[in-house]
Amino acid sequence: MVYIEPRHLWGARHANGDLNLSGLASEVFIHHTVTTQLLPTATVEQERAQMRSIESIGQNRFGTGISYNVIVFPSGRAYEGVSFNRRGTHTGGRNSTTRSICFAGNYEAHEPSAAALATAAAIIAEGRGTRWKTGAPVRAHRELKSTSCPGRFVFAQLGYLASGATQVGNEVKPVAPAPAPSKTPEQLYNAGFSVAEIKATQEKLNRLGYRLAVDGIRGPKSQTAIKDFQSKNGLTVDGFPGPATQAKLDARLAPAAKPAPSAGRDLYRGCKGEDVKALQRRLNRDYPAYSKLAVDGSFGPAVEAVVREFQRRSGLKVDGIAGPATRRALGL
Repeated sequence: MVYIEPRHLWGARHANGDLNLSGLASEVFIHHTVTTQLLPTATVEQERAQMRSIESIGQNRFGTGISYNVIVFPSGRAYEGVSFNRRGTHTGGRNSTTRSICFAGNYEAHEPSAAALATAAAIIAEGRGTRWKTGAPVRAHRELKSTSCPGRFVFAQLGYLASGATQVGNEVKPVAPAPAPSKTPEQLYNAGFSVAEIKATQEKLNRLGYRLAVDGIRGPKSQTAIKDFQSKNGLTVDGFPGPATQAKLDARLAPAAKPAPSAGRDLYRGCKGEDVKALQRRLNRDYPAYSKLAVDGSFGPAVEAVVREFQRRSGLKVDGIAGPATRRALGL
C-alpha cells in the first residue's frame, strides 16, 4: 500500500476542508500545482515546505486550507492534503462528488517522473472500491474547464494512470503499474515541441554559428546549444525553445534596421583602425559560436578566418574581405 504522509507531519496549519463527505466518489480528477519544480532528489523537508506553500495558496484563494486530497512529488512520495472524507476546493462544481490527485510542479513545462506516475497510479488502484467507485473514471481538470491543468505532459499519461487497476470478473484488482511505453527519440527529447519546431530552431541556431544536425530532435547537443544561446542573451536557461527564446532568435536574425550599403572602406588583412574594431565587435556579438576575436583594431589571419566563415554561412562570396556586401550583411 502506498504510504501517504498525514497532514500533521508536514505541518498543516489551516482548515481540513469545509464539510464532511460520505460515500464513494464518482470520479477522480488529476491536477498540477504549478509551483516550484522540485527534483526527484528533493528532501522530505523540502517537500513538506512546499506542502505548506500549497496549503497557503488554497487558504488564500478559498479559505478552506489545502485544496487537493493527495499531492505527489517527483520523488514518488505522497502527502495527504484535504482528507478523503472532507470536501476540498479542487474541481469546481464537483468538489462533493469527486476526489483529486495532484502532481506537485508544472507539467505544462516538465515531464512527470516515473516514480510520481507509479505512485499516483497505485493510489488510484488502491482507492477503487474504498475511496471511489470501482469504475470511477480518471479525468483531467482541463476536461471540465478551460485550463491547461494538469499540464500537457501529465495529461498524456492519463491512460497510464488509470491503468493502475484491472477488471477481473466483478472485482477490481490493483496491479503494479505497467511500464510506460517506449518512446521515439522525439517523444524522449522534444518535451512536447514538434519535429518541425525543433528543426526550425536548429536552423536558426546554425545561422548564428552553431553546428547542429537539423533532425528535429532536441537531443543533448541541441539542448546545450539552446542553453548556450539563452545564457548569452539574458534568457531563462532551461534548454526549451519556447516563445521568449524564439523571439530572441528571430531578433538576432532580423535584417539590420538600417540596411543601406556601407560607405566605409573594404577591410582585409593588414588593415587597422576603429572600423576593424567595429567589425571584430559585431562578429563576436552576433556569432559567438565561431567568433572570439581580440578587439584590437588589427585585421589579421584570425579575423580573416572568421570573415570567411561568416561569408560561407551567409551565402556570400568567400574571399575573407569585408567588402560592401559582407558589411551590409553584418549591419555595418
